[in-house]
Amino acid sequence: MRLLPINVEANYAPLVNDLIKTATILLVIELVQFVLKMGGKNARLFDNVFVKTVAFQVVGLVLYYLVVDKYITGANVAPRPAETAEKKQ
Repeated sequence: MRLLPINVEANYAPLVNDLIKTATILLVIELVQFVLKMGGKNARLFDNVFVKTVAFQVVGLVLYYLVVDKYITGANVAPRPAETAEKKQ
C-alpha cells in the first residue's frame, strides 16, 4: 500500500513508505513537545536535536533496507508481484 503516489521501483516502495512514516511520527512528536513547552523560554521548534534525530533515522532506515535486508538476510526489499505469484502456485 502506498502512502503517496510516488513513482518508485517496487523494491524501494517499502523504504519510501517507512521514511514517510518515520518523518511523520518524528514531526508529530516535535510538535507535541513544542506545544507542551510553549510557556518555557527554551521552547524551540525544529532545533538541532530534532534535525539530527531525523537525519539519523533516515540514514538508519536506508542502511537497513539497502544493506541488512538485501545482503545480510538475503531478502529482497519487497518481493516482486511475479515472485509472489510463483510461490502461490
